[in-house]
Amino acid sequence: MHLRRFVHWPTLLVLIALIMVAIVPAALSIQHATGVYASGGAKITLSSSTGQPGAIIQVSGKGFTPGQPASLYLGGASGTLLTSATIDASGNLPSTNITVPDQPGGVKSISAVEGKVIAQTAFTIVPMISLSKTILSPGQVTTLTANGFAANSAVQLYFDTISGQSDMYFDSNSNGDYISQFTLPLYFLIGGQHILIAVGNNTGVPLQAQTNFTIQPFIFPMAGQPGSTENLSGLGFTANETVNIYWGNATGQLLGSTTTGTSGDLNFGFTVPTGLSSGLYHVTIMRTQHKPQIITTYLHINPLKFAITPSSIKSGQQAQVNMSGFLANETVKLNWNADGGGPPLTTFVTDQKGSVKSTFIPRSATPGTYTITASDASGLQAMSTLSINPGVSVASGDPGTTMAISGGGFSANETLNVYLQTPKNGAVTATTNAIGAFYVDLPLPNSYKQSRHYYVHAVSTTNTEFALTPFTFSLPTFAACNISNICNELPYDQYIYFNGSHFATNETVDIFWNYQQPGQLLLAKAQCFLNNFSLEKSIPGVPAGQGTITIAAIGETSHIVVTNTLIIDAAISDNVYNASAGASVNVNGGGFGAGDTITLSLSGKAVTTTTSASDGTFATTFLVPAINGPGNLTLTATDATANITASQLFYYTPTITVSPNVVQNGNSITVTGKHFSANAQIQVFANSPFYVTANANGSFSTTVVMSGYQPGSYTFAVEDMSSSIQVSAPFVVQ
Repeated sequence: MHLRRFVHWPTLLVLIALIMVAIVPAALSIQHATGVYASGGAKITLSSSTGQPGAIIQVSGKGFTPGQPASLYLGGASGTLLTSATIDASGNLPSTNITVPDQPGGVKSISAVEGKVIAQTAFTIVPMISLSKTILSPGQVTTLTANGFAANSAVQLYFDTISGQSDMYFDSNSNGDYISQFTLPLYFLIGGQHILIAVGNNTGVPLQAQTNFTIQPFIFPMAGQPGSTENLSGLGFTANETVNIYWGNATGQLLGSTTTGTSGDLNFGFTVPTGLSSGLYHVTIMRTQHKPQIITTYLHINPLKFAITPSSIKSGQQAQVNMSGFLANETVKLNWNADGGGPPLTTFVTDQKGSVKSTFIPRSATPGTYTITASDASGLQAMSTLSINPGVSVASGDPGTTMAISGGGFSANETLNVYLQTPKNGAVTATTNAIGAFYVDLPLPNSYKQSRHYYVHAVSTTNTEFALTPFTFSLPTFAACNISNICNELPYDQYIYFNGSHFATNETVDIFWNYQQPGQLLLAKAQCFLNNFSLEKSIPGVPAGQGTITIAAIGETSHIVVTNTLIIDAAISDNVYNASAGASVNVNGGGFGAGDTITLSLSGKAVTTTTSASDGTFATTFLVPAINGPGNLTLTATDATANITASQLFYYTPTITVSPNVVQNGNSITVTGKHFSANAQIQVFANSPFYVTANANGSFSTTVVMSGYQPGSYTFAVEDMSSSIQVSAPFVVQ
């Protein structure tokens, strides 16, 4: 069921009356007059021209061939077969029962087909709705069934009248049906008889159905405690009726009388009698003029329970609260006798059952057992006890820093020694306040053992009270990523950013490559700023097949060791961005096999070979060959032995010519370019810059009319927008 607000059907009652009474009968009478379609003088009549799905009507007729079988259809001969009959000796179709099929509503026809003889008459399927229960309370769930509405359409639902607005609708299926749970509105249906009206639409013709139901009163459940104030609430009464409320049955204690509201709502406040034990107690509503005359409900008195676990905690430790038997949705405060009536320790809101299951951390107090009281605004109270013992707050920090340590549950004005693990690490003296709490800044050592468990100790100088709590050094991190924040798998010779955190304050961190492996080397030293460091470094060579590389960051002061792994991919780089034929280009590579032959090729054409070193790197040069075609080339290094290739873009320097190269203003000059990127946009810097497009061969030609130049020497420039390479050619203006 869907909810929809402010769906208006203006003057819908009048329209439906006009449409259903005037338009439909008129249409039917026209169809009867014309016979719709008949052959051989045959004619059929219906016991009713309308029917709901599942209804039985009778079909009879005359003018057929005696003794022949006849078939009855909804629609024409290609429609839905309803039943069959035999024509009698007089050529009449005897009265035959048919069941209206469950199909979308609207104007249809019923046909009798006997051989080639066909007779038709109009018939309308009208919708129907029903509820699985007809005596209901506000907010109750029932099943709504609907048939005979238009297929796949929204059907509006109204209560009692369709002159207002609809707040509900359902969507019919392809058969014009719907069945689902339906929840009655909670607040505006008063007690008594009501009509549920469903209004659909079929190509502009409204389809309407209705069903009756009765609203009877509903009383909200109640829960309370002896002596508490309770509110009796109900819905579904008649408007402005007077009722009497009794504790117990109708002969019990009269609690009072009240009058329902204009919407049939009942509200009555009363005080629950005292001295009651837990259980269910009757409350009776007596009506004087309506049925049911007696309505009985219950008030549930739950046993009041309040427990705190564990019953003994260290100061600063969390305790769990379990409460039940309070009023529903009530605010409950916790107070204790540790601080002479201070503010509440905490507050909770009960659930629908008057229960609470939650946690809280008590304020600091001197050692002892205290009474904690749970109370609500209605005066309900329950008590529990809680013992407070010395405790220290859980802490963590970086080596070499100062960490705030707090604690409580000690005797008032007591002197404590606070230290990490052992007084040798440096003890700090603290004095508790009047409620046994303390706060100190504890210096942390610069080094620690990562495998050891550490504790913060707080010990009285008299050794009569002490507490300890786990202390955790912050987990150090070490990562290696490129500028795009890609980590763990990086190409050779790319700059890598080493980052670490939670090392000792301002210490030097050694970064090792191939840590604890053959070929280990100290790659760099990083200086911490406070407890973090960041360093940029180029990736060393790694021969193919070595797999992952272990890197390590080791604090020189803290002795912290953090490792990580990297995968180094093969890569090459050169010393120029673009070059012309005959230019010498230096190429470096890494990540290849050790001692393998490396072939360098330019867009598939070999230009040189070399041999890689033991660490998989190489350095070589090649001369750029003359080329034909576009200048966007691919430089590739191939290690056939290790089956590894690495490539990068390489641009052949494009060229342009201008013809003629000596001109006057008003002359045309032809600009021709070669070896630009294939299909690239070329910006021409002429009188007014413009663009041309190179062909797939990287060539172009364009004509420019020269104007506005003073006599002198100039250069004509163009730019390859794909490679950003700019080239020029000289010309003279006379």
